[in-house]
Amino acid sequence: MGRTAGSGQGSIYKRGDKWRGQITINGERHSYTAKKKADVIDWVSKMRTDSRQGLVVSKSNITVQELAEEWFATKEHTLAPQVQYTLECSFNKHLYPVLGKYKVKDLTKQIVEKSYPEMFADTYADNTIRIFSVYFKDLLSYAVEQNIITTNPHNRAIIRKHNNIKTVTPYTEEDQRIIVEYLKYNFEPYHALFYVMITTGMREGEVAALTWDDIDLMKGVIEVTKTIVRSGGQVFVQHHPKTAAGVRTIYLAQNTVDYLRKYNSLHGDSSYAFLNAKGNFFTGSVIRSRWIKICATLGIEYKVPHSLRHTFATRALEKGIDVKTLSKILGHKSVATTMNVYQDVLPNLQIKAVETLNDLF
Repeated sequence: MGRTAGSGQGSIYKRGDKWRGQITINGERHSYTAKKKADVIDWVSKMRTDSRQGLVVSKSNITVQELAEEWFATKEHTLAPQVQYTLECSFNKHLYPVLGKYKVKDLTKQIVEKSYPEMFADTYADNTIRIFSVYFKDLLSYAVEQNIITTNPHNRAIIRKHNNIKTVTPYTEEDQRIIVEYLKYNFEPYHALFYVMITTGMREGEVAALTWDDIDLMKGVIEVTKTIVRSGGQVFVQHHPKTAAGVRTIYLAQNTVDYLRKYNSLHGDSSYAFLNAKGNFFTGSVIRSRWIKICATLGIEYKVPHSLRHTFATRALEKGIDVKTLSKILGHKSVATTMNVYQDVLPNLQIKAVETLNDLF
């Protein structure tokens, strides 16, 4: 399709299944790509307005943080809100403090390599760093597309594995017993949310998003199809879980079915299963504060609520559930993900498995 131009539009054309806008300001070419032509028109119009107000940053002096903020605008309609929010938080925490003020044109492969130990000075899982590096490299590829730099300094950069691997921190069997004994006799929505987490391994956002239509107490199953996410300061239901594999059917233990039947008799008049006194979803901060109070009441060590999921998974492995089955229950993308997360648990189980073979030989 040919290029079109109009007042406040600049140069706009279709490339493949996407629209692309370009505008020259002070001799520098700026580009933007989106699925909808209207979004490109809005961007070009805004660039013209910003140019008149002196707000457009020269590409030759653009910093890593300024580039990232521009790049996020191009990703607004291509990334799931939860993914974009998580990525923005990750850049805020790791990238900007270390490289945010660097001019993009000054970045080198050596600078990129040396930045990682500083960006991830604390303990992080290797997979977390790997995912971050994929998006960081994508950001710098965008800089190449925009003619800010000629080559991507992240290409062939060596990202050394972190020495301190983030380990799973489940509750001990004794603490688990204390937790379950307390929760199963309390039926406030936040008690039920934690009970479902520790007995199913579901993520807190998945549990918080459950409706009673998702819970079939006759069949004893939960259909996981959505999650609670936070993006742009707003909390809302995202109608797909964290990953595609997150859409799954979870079969409930009879104790969980019995608990939910009792809970339903008390709180089954709302569409969503777990709502606070104001009829709102439980946000992450509220879930954490509630769990802190419960841990204090029980006299056990506070671990993040996500540890309830880890506790379920660890006990499942210890009781002999195979990794492939557990991976499906947890909604992991692959068995490899499960094995990576529980790499500290699996060797002990393998040792026990080998010991059971002694009687055979």
